[in-house]
Amino acid sequence: MTSRPSHLDILATTAWWSAAARARETERSDRLFDDPWAMTLAGRQFVEEFNLAIAGHGGEIVDLHATVTRFFDDFLLRITRELGISQVVLVASGLDCRAFRLNWPSGTRLFELDQPHVIAYKNCRLDLMGAAPQCLRDCFGVDLNGQWRHALCRGGFNPAERSVWLFEGCLYFFAESAVSNLLKIVTSLSAKGSYMAADLVNERMLTCPATRHWTDRMSSAGAPWLFTSDEPEALLASLGWSANVVRSGEDGADFGRVFRLKESPSPLGSPLSLLVTATRDRLAAGFDEYPQLRWPQERDGASPG
Repeated sequence: MTSRPSHLDILATTAWWSAAARARETERSDRLFDDPWAMTLAGRQFVEEFNLAIAGHGGEIVDLHATVTRFFDDFLLRITRELGISQVVLVASGLDCRAFRLNWPSGTRLFELDQPHVIAYKNCRLDLMGAAPQCLRDCFGVDLNGQWRHALCRGGFNPAERSVWLFEGCLYFFAESAVSNLLKIVTSLSAKGSYMAADLVNERMLTCPATRHWTDRMSSAGAPWLFTSDEPEALLASLGWSANVVRSGEDGADFGRVFRLKESPSPLGSPLSLLVTATRDRLAAGFDEYPQLRWPQERDGASPG
């Protein structure tokens, strides 16, 4: 009897769709970034599936994806170049190729976290293509719903030093409890002065007629959008982070692309894609001890996750 794919297995396929979107952007003469590995990583099947999914509805989705990627490219390079932060962590990294396609400052160390089979596939394909990273690169196949911090610290991440974390294209696929767990773990590993970036959607994004085609498509594929936040500043403030939020399509987050979801005025508000950047400028209660720890085990003796 054939077992049904798990939610995590289905969620992993979104990494291939994102690679297909990056491949599509790379083919444009006015592209916002260049990812020469995306087409091979995505594969013909997923490129065709992505093109089918956006047919007749995809212009805004494609531009949204491109502007989000470029926004975070610029953010990560600014933080590493101007502030000298050398530890970069990509959570649910998928088929992201930033380690290879960005011009990182000397000494940058990039850590990628995702499911083991996603990491294995990506590394195999990149090796076959002869891709060479432009920074130190470490990959960790982990269960993001578990206690993965042990593996990261044993692998060379230093929680006593500043870091920058990226959640791109992933948090809205997790349940609220899983998002809370992820943010608490990241906070426990983030020294004061660390940074974080994430893209979120507000609740209206799930109910607006203008976005119904895409959200229904994701649900039918088994990867519904689960987590929304109308007030990410308050969400992160409770953990000791000060956040700044920019709406996709606004100045500083459009890059010449006009991204506007069209719908009639509604008392419920407009669907929003929110680009969040934050700095850990204070130590919230319960999160001030972890940067000094060197693991290798939990204080309660739990085995590494």
